[in-house]
Amino acid sequence: MPKKSNNLAIGYILYFLTFWCFSAQSFASGYTAQELTQKIIESEEQIHDMQMDVVWHEPETNNKLVTFKWGFENGKEFIEGNKWSGGDKDKPTTTIKYAFDGDKQRNFRHNTSETRTTGGVYGLTPTTFSVYGTPKTLLGYSVKQNAQETFGGILSGAEELNIKGSDEIEGASCIVVEATGVEDGSNIFDIRAWIDTERSFRPLKIEKYKRSEKDGRWKLLSQRIDNIKLKKIEGVWFPVSGERQFFRTNGTPRHPKRKIDIDATTIKINQGISPDAFKISFPSGCRIWDDIAQIGYKVGVLDDKIVWEPLTNENPNGKQNHSVEDTSVTNPEEKMVLNHEVLQANKNAEKEPTVLNMNQKTYNGHLSITIGCLIVLLIVGFVLIYFIYVKRKV
Repeated sequence: MPKKSNNLAIGYILYFLTFWCFSAQSFASGYTAQELTQKIIESEEQIHDMQMDVVWHEPETNNKLVTFKWGFENGKEFIEGNKWSGGDKDKPTTTIKYAFDGDKQRNFRHNTSETRTTGGVYGLTPTTFSVYGTPKTLLGYSVKQNAQETFGGILSGAEELNIKGSDEIEGASCIVVEATGVEDGSNIFDIRAWIDTERSFRPLKIEKYKRSEKDGRWKLLSQRIDNIKLKKIEGVWFPVSGERQFFRTNGTPRHPKRKIDIDATTIKINQGISPDAFKISFPSGCRIWDDIAQIGYKVGVLDDKIVWEPLTNENPNGKQNHSVEDTSVTNPEEKMVLNHEVLQANKNAEKEPTVLNMNQKTYNGHLSITIGCLIVLLIVGFVLIYFIYVKRKV
């Protein structure tokens, strides 16, 4: 009987240790860092395209910044609307449209106090879009301002990813995840995010810290996105409002907190977007600089003397004059005699791949817990074997 009792007690101990070891991660957060990131990516992949009306403003100063239509589809993006500046709250000062069609980015601006319009053709410049408060900001896509990446892609590209426990934001249970070593241009940042696991794995709060040799990690808060409100749209939880704040290196805000409000009645998800939305038809007389072809011209005007320096042997980096006669074409730059090799070389300028290679990244999560548990099991196993050996010998 004593031997049976001892063996039974040891069996219970081993069962408890095994159960605790393999359940510790679930009790701690429910997900490892790798699992959480994969859930975020899967949720993002449910949205193929989205478009809506947005107001970006400063509640504290009652200043309207930009009102615009916004759309995004597989890396293509457009912003079209009006900007307010100079304290004029009654009417906008500038009409804008920025559009990237997956190949070229076109920009258009018209100051409402002037008749002149200006435009440009470029390779993709991600900061053109990320500088504005858009739905991408609230989804976490714009936390990396120099690339077209999803939030899940940004997390998966970090040097290291860790689960830091759980928290609650306005009654919503969140997992806190930290991504360290996120490259953004020439800088390295660390990101802390609060993920709502019950509502499409959307971030409810994001903090971005700049890393420096002097201050190290998690000291220089660069950006905070918070007060994110979610609403279920066509079966998908989607942000409809939130706030963003940038900070100086001394910790003070760069400007009043800015809010993004989305008209939920205008949100369209996975309904397709016309290719024309990602193009710009420049009006007659619009002054264009084509950065890809290195040519300046004025739409619909022949022999116009545009203020670009002529391209010569003495000035190889100068800008050529040119004009376009046909105003009916959507893309007037295609009417010009361009060097095909130049266009081809610049076609994918600054375009960054968003391929997610999960196997090449380091995910710590609760890996240390698992390793520790296995070590405990091995020790208990050796003790048990020794105990049985001694008993049999006796």
